[in-house]
Amino acid sequence: MVYWHKHDYKTIEDLILRVRASSSVPYLMPETKIDEEIYVDGGLGSGIPLDIAMEDGYERFVVVLTRERGFRLEPFPQNRLVNLMLDRHQVEKEALLSRHVGYNATLDKIEQLERDGRAFVFYPEDLDLTMIDRDREKLLSQYVKGHEQATQGLPRLREFLGL
Repeated sequence: MVYWHKHDYKTIEDLILRVRASSSVPYLMPETKIDEEIYVDGGLGSGIPLDIAMEDGYERFVVVLTRERGFRLEPFPQNRLVNLMLDRHQVEKEALLSRHVGYNATLDKIEQLERDGRAFVFYPEDLDLTMIDRDREKLLSQYVKGHEQATQGLPRLREFLGL
């Protein structure tokens, strides 16, 4: 997993290239190269960068999740189509097929941190979207629900932060 920082891009073009690289899905999108290295969507990793924050020395966390409490990612179905599509991308294929393990372990860690009082976690309530929804009305409705939920949770967040 690669994390870019402000000093990694000097121009807006450098930034745009890294944004595109961070969302490049193998086979579905053209490869994105930076300094002759191919980069793909960071979601092929665990998807929640908790470990990097812990490695940086943080001990308390505010986590905003996009799935309901208790959600766990199912294993990606391995079939002929997946094997054919990702045959040229063995590292990405392995990451995709094992992604649920790291993702679910991170969720377990977040839940433990929450129980220990070291994490404040926002889970969406009344979630009515899929990952591929593009319906503007549904997206706006979910945004409004999320905003209302965040507003209601603000006093608890302030208490957690000691404000």
